Amino acid sequence: MQDQTPTPIMFLLCWPIVWSAGWLVPSGARKSWRADRRRKLFHWCAFLQENNRLNRASAMELSRACWQAFPDALWRRFDRESTLIWIQRSLRSPRLILGIGVAGLVLITIFSGFFRTTRLLLSTLPFSHPEELVSVSSPGATSPFRPGVPRRWVQMWRQESKLTQGAAEYVWDRAVVLGPHASPTALLGEVSTNLFDVLGVKPAFGRTFGADDEQSCADCVVLSYGAWQRFLGGVPDPVGKKINVNGANLTVIGVMPKGFWFLTRADTIFSVMPPATTLPPWGVPRMVAPVVRLRPGVPVADVERELKELAQLMSVRDLPKMEVLGLDKQFRQIAYPYIAMFVAGLLLTLGIGRLRLRREKAQFVDGGKRWWGFLSAKAVLFLLCAVLGAVELAPGFLRLFAGDLMVWMMSTWICLVFTVAALLLSIADQKYRCRECLFRLADPLTIGNPQRMLLERGGTELVCPEGHGLLHISASNTWDDPERWERFDSSWKAVFGEQQ
Repeated sequence: MQDQTPTPIMFLLCWPIVWSAGWLVPSGARKSWRADRRRKLFHWCAFLQENNRLNRASAMELSRACWQAFPDALWRRFDRESTLIWIQRSLRSPRLILGIGVAGLVLITIFSGFFRTTRLLLSTLPFSHPEELVSVSSPGATSPFRPGVPRRWVQMWRQESKLTQGAAEYVWDRAVVLGPHASPTALLGEVSTNLFDVLGVKPAFGRTFGADDEQSCADCVVLSYGAWQRFLGGVPDPVGKKINVNGANLTVIGVMPKGFWFLTRADTIFSVMPPATTLPPWGVPRMVAPVVRLRPGVPVADVERELKELAQLMSVRDLPKMEVLGLDKQFRQIAYPYIAMFVAGLLLTLGIGRLRLRREKAQFVDGGKRWWGFLSAKAVLFLLCAVLGAVELAPGFLRLFAGDLMVWMMSTWICLVFTVAALLLSIADQKYRCRECLFRLADPLTIGNPQRMLLERGGTELVCPEGHGLLHISASNTWDDPERWERFDSSWKAVFGEQQ
């Protein structure tokens, strides 16, 4: 018939799809499979063409039939029944849930740049002799970014202190950056001209601020390495480039090294703090956050006493409390809320678990060492994903809400939510696993009559797919019908062996 009937156009279009699917068929049966498919497809296309029934509906039906050749060819290579059994078995395997945890950890590792923020919390400050740097703040401040003292105090410390080598000040603010490479918002750090000298860092390009820049270069800025990449596209000659910050065109005079950061990894634009006045027009002195470099070997307690005495000379009121703390220790305080939220999550989950265990005690008491070990390994893996994921989200919040550095606290609350979710997920998954092989229980069977629970026992029974036992979940949850795990004896092995 193929010799007498012209080859239909639809056949010429559809046959390459079916022929390609034939490569999935085992080589011994491929020729006959293609011949059978070719014959059926040819007659179908010829019938539609001879009867003038080629329309949109028939074309769609023919297309579906052609693409269905791929799953049909695939099942010719793999036995359908055994493959489906293998898939179901894999979905219930303990390896799957552990694999999900490992995959989550790998994804966090990749997208976070190998735990960049976590390594930051554990690393040393990128300054010269960071052990000599201290900050001055008000006790009870929840963040090292909060301004703590009047600016005129810092100026006096810089001039009169005998125990320090220098004092600088800074204030964080929010900036709107415009330009082809820019994002809407950024972090703006207004700093004194000697900040980088006090920190003991040198720029990678250009220079940092000089003593005369308050007057002669008030429109100059220094960029962090990330800000250079983000706002200037990483141009090889950034010095002298213009950048629009808060509607003003500012000149870039330097770029800091790649490893430099100051209290935050957020992409930062550093500008010169406006010249100080004795008292602003509104009558309230400007508050700044100071950083002070000590002389080698000078105790922090002595420096704190001296700074308080100098501040008292300029204060007509009672001197507020001040706290002098090592800059590295102050930076480490960022991790404390994460630790607190993690502990709170553990306690909250423990409280929820105790309430549930009162009703489901038998489900956990019957577990052996292997069962408890699997629960512990799974919980630890999920907790790592939860805590590391929450920590690595902090830079995202800082970039999304640039200028509000307290927003990093949002990630600590996420740490609490993730911790509770990770532990509850581990417990919820574990309660429906076999006490011996750790496979997920299957084939839920309802027993008893739900309408006669007062007269007879009832509930749901879940069976281990490997035939080790069943879990009885009582519908009434009474003392005479508790939830329990029942192990099968050896007589059941033949039944489950036949199923496998």
